[in-house]
Amino acid sequence: MEALDPKYIQELDAIVELVQQSEELNQYLDDEEESSYRELSLKFEPQIEALYQEVANKHPMQLIDLEKRLLDDSLETLYTPRILGFTILRAVVNDDYLFIEPQSHFKMVLMQICQSANFDVVKNRIGQGVQLGFALSSDIWVTNIVQSIKLKRVNSFLEQQRQRQYRDLDARKALYHNYARQFSSLNFYTAEFPDTKTELKLYYPQLKKFIVERILRENDNSSLESYIVDFVRKDDLPGSLEYIYLFGLFINYLDLSDKSSGVLKKRLNIERKDVEGFNKNYFEFLRELLDSRLPVTAECDQRVSSLLDKSIDDDLSMYYNMTDIIHEKGYTSEETQNTVREFFYAHDGLSTINECLRLVILKYFKSVVDGFEPEDFREFMDTYPIFISYINIFQNEKFSQAVKHFTLDYARSFNKVYTDKRGRDYQDFKKFIMRMFLDLDWMTEKELKNFFKTKRKKRKKD
Repeated sequence: MEALDPKYIQELDAIVELVQQSEELNQYLDDEEESSYRELSLKFEPQIEALYQEVANKHPMQLIDLEKRLLDDSLETLYTPRILGFTILRAVVNDDYLFIEPQSHFKMVLMQICQSANFDVVKNRIGQGVQLGFALSSDIWVTNIVQSIKLKRVNSFLEQQRQRQYRDLDARKALYHNYARQFSSLNFYTAEFPDTKTELKLYYPQLKKFIVERILRENDNSSLESYIVDFVRKDDLPGSLEYIYLFGLFINYLDLSDKSSGVLKKRLNIERKDVEGFNKNYFEFLRELLDSRLPVTAECDQRVSSLLDKSIDDDLSMYYNMTDIIHEKGYTSEETQNTVREFFYAHDGLSTINECLRLVILKYFKSVVDGFEPEDFREFMDTYPIFISYINIFQNEKFSQAVKHFTLDYARSFNKVYTDKRGRDYQDFKKFIMRMFLDLDWMTEKELKNFFKTKRKKRKKD
């Protein structure tokens, strides 16, 4: 982690001075009313948040130092409820919605709030966060925190946040997602980069989450270049799935300087030749990526393709030569279909690399259909034979069912617009869907008739 940049320290000092000299603080110190504290927070927390978001977006490795400075008493506990939430939500939870490791930073922020002179007014803003933080932690860990607090009113507050209902997984999961929605517009992610294999195992979950969030938010990652280059240059890290996943994210998504890209390019081509199982593990990563919430675009494929030494005759060269053709010629061209067919039959039908190929084509189909409005139904019908062609190439039930589902979604949107059941447009589309679905054995004739049947509204009783 990095120390906060001096320019941000100056900005923070300026906010502190404004807070300490403000009429709102004088009023709160005079009456100690919650309404007065609310006026104080409404005036200054937006300024703190603006500073926080700038650091998070541009220099995320400085966030922890910033958060520690924001806990200073001179800021009167302003913005600390948000910081408490950040410490909870940036941490990684497992499938049971429990922290994968104890959260010392969450504990530190909570202790600072509990020891604050403003606790009695701030506690009303942290209840749900404390409940969630406790629910995600072990009982022993929470007990140690509660018992460390000697002030009776604070201790009582913390005990009340230990809600038995959140021992249930579904309740804990619902609380987590409800709480997270309040922070969805904010960037608060940061993570450590590892130096050793042991640290890689330890830091990987949060580092992966951090990189994924920055990709989704389209953040500027120039401040991370030195960390990424140092990570890639370490000779004892390559080979593990954790390393390949992070490396895969870097080469698919991050726009780095020519010098840094050169480092990644050199490492990629060395590992293809020297690290046993690298290609296999890379396609495992790619399959997971294609089935994730991250968009795998033509730019991703082109970014990786540009780093590859195509003189190396392996599956990576073969795969990205194929994606080059798909993106250049389009999935509808005969050349692309022939290339896909040859590639597919050169590998085992259920292999990971063929699964990646199917997911790439499926994403193309989905993006095309999502771009059609109901009024474009004739263009949709003209395009569909291409879908059938790929279904016949792959002969894969999962692929076929995915095409079926987004076709039905389009048909439902069509039915909402074209309500004249006797109209030519409606009849043409209905016949087309029924013929296709019957030919592909996707639905029975009875099921299709029910799909297009107009549901009668129930008559109100007099």
